[in-house]
Amino acid sequence: MEEDPGHILEIIKETGGDLEVAADKLGTTPGYLASVQERFEEDENTVDVEAFPLAAGEAIPHQSLPSWLTKPLPKKTRGRWPGGAKSPSWFTRISKCARNHAQRYRYKRPDPSGLDAIIGNAIHGALQDAARIRQAKRRGAPMNAGKEELLFHLERQPEVVHDRGTEVLRRSREVIEDMKGTVELNNVWGAEFVWSFHASAGLLIAGIADLILVYPDPNNPTGPPELVLIIDYKTGPGQVPSQEELRDDPQACLQLIWAKRFFQGAKRVQFLLWNVGQNEKVPIDWDYGIERNTMAFVRACWNLWCQNDETANVTNRCRFCPYRSDCKAYSQELAKEVYRPKDSLENKTIEELMPISYRSRLMGDLADTRRKDANELIMALLGPGQKKYKGSRLTAYRKTKKMESLGSVSDTLFKLSETTGTNLASLLDACTSIGPQRLKAWVKTLPEDKRDMAEALIDSLKQVRSSPPWIEVRDHGAAF
Repeated sequence: MEEDPGHILEIIKETGGDLEVAADKLGTTPGYLASVQERFEEDENTVDVEAFPLAAGEAIPHQSLPSWLTKPLPKKTRGRWPGGAKSPSWFTRISKCARNHAQRYRYKRPDPSGLDAIIGNAIHGALQDAARIRQAKRRGAPMNAGKEELLFHLERQPEVVHDRGTEVLRRSREVIEDMKGTVELNNVWGAEFVWSFHASAGLLIAGIADLILVYPDPNNPTGPPELVLIIDYKTGPGQVPSQEELRDDPQACLQLIWAKRFFQGAKRVQFLLWNVGQNEKVPIDWDYGIERNTMAFVRACWNLWCQNDETANVTNRCRFCPYRSDCKAYSQELAKEVYRPKDSLENKTIEELMPISYRSRLMGDLADTRRKDANELIMALLGPGQKKYKGSRLTAYRKTKKMESLGSVSDTLFKLSETTGTNLASLLDACTSIGPQRLKAWVKTLPEDKRDMAEALIDSLKQVRSSPPWIEVRDHGAAF
């Protein structure tokens, strides 16, 4: 589920605090809603904003662990969500598809949270608990949090005991165990901090900063800070954006704008996207161009909402839209495409061919999603043990595949080598291959003191090959 506490709290309030009913509406679990409600209590009367001129006009045993880690976490502060505030995801969603946005925010239709989102919340919670310990300046706590500490915090997150909790914990552990190095937590100013400001009259924007580090000016410690660093954790397997793409991201830019206004006089304000799962970091700094373009963008989104515009935007994102089944634009787009012979493409320029390539891929993605939707419903309608259904023209088959396997690969290859007299090394090269993920999983089974040696050896033996080239046409999206 997207991190939008305002929307979640609004639904809970509408149901009179009944978490079971609210969970049905949001497509999640009551336990998750309870954890959000505990972290972010909505306060209609308190708005954490400043009068900005621009806005006004527009499972480890405790006995073996140190006390700084096992003591109860400090109480969270400033966790109140300003009533009526719009989150960065609110603007992102309406910019991608006004109809999808209206279904969720205007008509309050469920948008179930996927497993990846729950895993992300659990990892975020572990990182934030480590930051809160440093923020409280506990004696003995190191300034860097290692994997062992993060795994300790992970097991105490509410998400790991939800539905599919075992899988959530397993996959979350894998992400943390694969992290390179430690997490620097020096100069922590805030963790899971709720920020807010007015973009224009009546438009209040709020969000959550995963981590805020404030570095004082060594020449003037009591004056404006030398650097304000806002860190946003990402845990998914998706593509890591470039700096140029991050400058077009409302979440990154809105946090920069808030920080520049809140920490007045700061010499430098930087946003750092850190994909924990892929160990990649992308930084951008505040500048006037980011503020001007972002503020114009959010006001344009607000105008679209106030005009009740619910125009659908059909893209390959429709594959994941929970509202596509009754979307006319989606159905009409599926019915449009017909095959045209290749010679109709000849004598066209690259500029003319790119939209054809993009549209064909889009139609393929949408059609494949349609096929999967239909097959899922057919599977549910087949009776127990029924292997096929014959209609007037078509027949649906329930298909399974038998997979042959060997009890022991090593035993089989040793016996083949012995029987045929074939050199074992050449037999291994001819019959086996090692996938990177499987090899990585095996390295984790080694004792701690041997893992680094194994990883170094694997890195030295790696061979990188390039595949034959292909063309991929993407929609880079409209800039601000």
